[in-house]
Amino acid sequence: MAQKRSLEEILKNPERRYGIFKIIHGNVLKDETIDEIDSCGFAGIVGNIDYQPDFNDNEELWRKTAENMRKYIDRGMHTWIYDEDGYPSGTASGYLTEHYPEFAAQCLYGYQFWKPVIGPTLMRSDIPGTALWRAALLSADGERLIDVTDSLNENNVLYINVPEGEYTLFILTKCSFFDRVLCSDSRNYISLTNKKATEKFLEVTHEHYKKYLSDEFGKGILATFTDEPALLSFIASSRGQYPYLHWQEDFPEKFKERYGYDYFEACIAVLAEHKKDAIKQRCDYWDFIADAVVDGFFKPIQEWCHKNNLKSSGHLFGEEWLYLHVMAYGSLYRSIKHLDLPGLDMLETKPEYLMNEWRIEARFISSFADISGNHEVLTEFSNYTMRTWRNEPTEMDCYYGSANWHLAMGVNNFTSYYSFEGLTNEDIQKLNRYIARCGEILRWGNRDSRTAVFYPEPDMWSAYNISGGECGGEKLNLITENFNKISWELLHRQTDFDYIDGELVRNAKIENGALCYNDRRYTDIVFSVLNVVEDKVAEKIIQIAEAGIRVYILDGMGEISRETGKKSPYADKLCELVNNGIINGNNNGDILKMLGNNFRGNIIKTDKFQKRLLTHCRITEEGKRVIFAANMGRDKLSDNITVCGEYSRLYNVNPEDGTYAVSAPRVCGNETSFGIKLDEIKARIYILEK
Repeated sequence: MAQKRSLEEILKNPERRYGIFKIIHGNVLKDETIDEIDSCGFAGIVGNIDYQPDFNDNEELWRKTAENMRKYIDRGMHTWIYDEDGYPSGTASGYLTEHYPEFAAQCLYGYQFWKPVIGPTLMRSDIPGTALWRAALLSADGERLIDVTDSLNENNVLYINVPEGEYTLFILTKCSFFDRVLCSDSRNYISLTNKKATEKFLEVTHEHYKKYLSDEFGKGILATFTDEPALLSFIASSRGQYPYLHWQEDFPEKFKERYGYDYFEACIAVLAEHKKDAIKQRCDYWDFIADAVVDGFFKPIQEWCHKNNLKSSGHLFGEEWLYLHVMAYGSLYRSIKHLDLPGLDMLETKPEYLMNEWRIEARFISSFADISGNHEVLTEFSNYTMRTWRNEPTEMDCYYGSANWHLAMGVNNFTSYYSFEGLTNEDIQKLNRYIARCGEILRWGNRDSRTAVFYPEPDMWSAYNISGGECGGEKLNLITENFNKISWELLHRQTDFDYIDGELVRNAKIENGALCYNDRRYTDIVFSVLNVVEDKVAEKIIQIAEAGIRVYILDGMGEISRETGKKSPYADKLCELVNNGIINGNNNGDILKMLGNNFRGNIIKTDKFQKRLLTHCRITEEGKRVIFAANMGRDKLSDNITVCGEYSRLYNVNPEDGTYAVSAPRVCGNETSFGIKLDEIKARIYILEK
């Protein structure tokens, strides 16, 4: 983004809307809350109607909600519309599933008989549930799938003539899904893959706000906020004896039309470890589910928002865990592409825990804003774990440490459930001004990410074991571990990077030694795993490597085609490039060590290896470098930063009090260096001008 105001203007009077939006839900109706929010300097609120039992027809309640939202706007604040009563979004406080039960989520209950069935024999089996969908015998070698659904008699019992051989019995029954875990209260949940359900949800929520507030859409009201919609069948899968699969009556027909074979076979592949063609069929299954979720829920909401001059925003469930990306959405990456302002949920606020090396969700979500060019990403941040799990007080440095962690990762919109207990109004005002200063300056230009980390979706799909425990099985757990390791190897070396998927690789252009997409130019592509890969992606990787773009592969060499589940037609060529050193592959030694050596100084570098330092480097249209540097440790930090390019002036900005100093940095050849000194849990912004 272009710089709109001078540095002096921003530091003296930062735009209020870049501060914190307090989430207040139905407290919109309380007039006294307006004074409280205003006096603390908040950017505004995220609020919703008070979901009383008659909310849908209560015109006075809607009128009062709209009236009070306007009061915030009249005081110079902005508002977002929270689209639910609690979470997950979609039922309008249970209204939809109560009045339209046909929209409730349905599941397939999967049962696998615990021991092998040896034939020839006659086997009797009751049905685990009420409505049988399909039953089958799978041969021990995975070669034969024998449909035995017709063996059901009038008493709802299977009498199966088992042929000679060894088999596993699989039964899938239809059932409704009732969530007792994730929802704010006990309720049925809507089917996210049913577009009609989402359209009804929009009718009873969004359309009401439009009736009373449409003149403020895109002005005082910026966005709608959807909260943790997910395929809740995964909760039963992780807590029950047998796995559940999301279900819709038209799935079999649609699946066969798209992939040319029986949906039942794909379901069995997801459940079974030993089914022939399991890799292809698992990938087909989750690919199908991913599109069904996008088309059924996220796309209709985004389209409604675009028609009404609003941004679709919110956060999904389990952004930090790759296994939930699969089970809860088919593809979290694909779903979140349909949020104009994507977000994350951060329940932790203590700097030490934020630096745990499994936390990559903020950088992951921020990549979407950078790649798409929307440039806006949100956090719903709070001190929930400190307050509820550990019963610890939230010290002031935790608020600033959490803000710094998010800003360094690329987050620039803050919505909050903090209680701010123990803080004065002046404390909160200061925090809001701090975040607003940082947020406005860090909207200058673009994050200078020249490194891409590949999101290994086909490998995730094929590795995911639906009954494999909390993390989806050992294979997916290893993929997650390597994915996180690579991310933090780059973060610890002050390397700005994006997460990219197969669609981006296919569509990006190779120009002048870089992979180019929108305004992104990647000179380094890192793969945490590349065992299962789309044919077009594998072909493009070969072109990328041969064009001189550096490619690193931690595990695998593209052996298996995602389309067929068999050997990739590009496997031999990829292997050749690895063996010849054109691709840095896992047989060339320690890739993590190689990453460490190669990425020191990719854009910026420090003299010392700093695991507690997080940086965020931007470049503006005028050629300025904007560097946000945060010390996440409990000791003071001193170092030197070296930046590519020649710069004559350095602004050292203290975003806490809005002061800055100007000096001349050191220039040596085509590099510029300057010293940094950061107190514990403190951050600075450094601006370099030519």
